[in-house]
Amino acid sequence: VVMGLKQAKIYNDKNVYENWSVYRALAHMDMPCFPFHAFPFRHELRTSIINFVLATDMSSHFDLVGNAKNTLVGLIKPDKGIDFFELEPKQQDSILKLALKVADIGHCATPLPQHIRWVERLQKEFFAQGDMERMNAITISPLMDRTKSGPCKGRNQVGFFEVIVIPLYKLWIVMFPTCKPLLHQVSKNLEFWQQHPGDQSALLDLPLSRTSSSTSLV
Repeated sequence: VVMGLKQAKIYNDKNVYENWSVYRALAHMDMPCFPFHAFPFRHELRTSIINFVLATDMSSHFDLVGNAKNTLVGLIKPDKGIDFFELEPKQQDSILKLALKVADIGHCATPLPQHIRWVERLQKEFFAQGDMERMNAITISPLMDRTKSGPCKGRNQVGFFEVIVIPLYKLWIVMFPTCKPLLHQVSKNLEFWQQHPGDQSALLDLPLSRTSSSTSLV
């Protein structure tokens, strides 16, 4: 947006990455080799896909979670959660948006070695953007300056987990109790970062077979 790239102008600086991604995905689905063009509810599906993907933008995270709490928590049955098929269409949409949000940060619920690899990929992406911002004399975005701490610093991960990840997964588990193992793994990964608040980039040089799902990784 700050650089005035074509994609930002096309989408009027709103949800640029999400809009561009869903446009490319739907363009592939419109290709003759896919049966999507003949799908009887094509318009409804297309609208839902767009809405669900745009909801993954972190700028709308707290509104999305807050809306779900206000509209869905009262429908939760003790120890059973929510029956998706008993909900109204708008309520189902809220659930599906949350589901995609849970999946979007799903690496936080994977075994620790895989989670660390995803954090590595995230840091590489962040630093690459920071390098472009530096080259264009733009203020470098938070966590994207490779001369400072990035996502691989444990303290940064603790903040992300405590503010974003844990509350989202706790809400999801209340609605769908059978997903409780996800929250268990999220909690174990958070524990690792709490015990290792410094930069853990050195771990990224280890093969997966050398890492462990325990918190005594280093």
